[in-house]
Amino acid sequence: MVELNFDTTVADVISTYRAVVENVESDAASDAERAYGGVVRAKKGGMVEKMAAQMVSIAWNNLGKSRDDLKLSQEKVAIHLQEDYLNNLPPDVAADIRSNLQEYVYNCKVDLHLLVKDKFVLGIECKAFAENAMYKRILADFHLLKMQHPNLHCVLLQLESQLGGDYSDISKATITGSKSSRTLESYFPEAAPHVITLLKGERNVKKPIHKPEHYKELKPESVERAIKVLEGIFSRI
Repeated sequence: MVELNFDTTVADVISTYRAVVENVESDAASDAERAYGGVVRAKKGGMVEKMAAQMVSIAWNNLGKSRDDLKLSQEKVAIHLQEDYLNNLPPDVAADIRSNLQEYVYNCKVDLHLLVKDKFVLGIECKAFAENAMYKRILADFHLLKMQHPNLHCVLLQLESQLGGDYSDISKATITGSKSSRTLESYFPEAAPHVITLLKGERNVKKPIHKPEHYKELKPESVERAIKVLEGIFSRI
């Protein structure tokens, strides 16, 4: 489980990245009880969550805000069945559901839920990479969360991008996006997250970054850009 550490530095974020990516290949190969791909995915996924928590901590600290006001929550958000939907069902099915309506709940969560003074204000989905099938699910999750928390800020933090367009051109001040991603967002406009990509260059499935020959360096300026985005979000809360 990741935690907030307000003494974290940019160098610590880079160390977290290097410690995992530079060693995940040997770790996966030596784990005889688990499939290689599963080990790689699990270690990368946990790494991005830890990096996100580190950057959140730095952003909050940079703004000089009280450390006691910001917390991470593991609580899922209960999404209740919309009763209007029952009008589309056969009467006997609808009646059965109504008799147990309180039990019809979907518990929704993204990777990090940030609370300020116990109010859920920022959700962060963390990915080693995202492509548009994943992005569709991310948009749906944020849409559901915003139904309960309309003022929620949403972020997708990814190491690499496989969304197409210019998401992987991390030096650009303004990201145009990709045709597919922007089309998906048009159906969930209130839930479109701020997409933060940390590594330059579109993900190439044939060139995984945990292979030494395809390793991508995480640069301080990339981490600092991400922190600035988080500072901007927190300053508006």
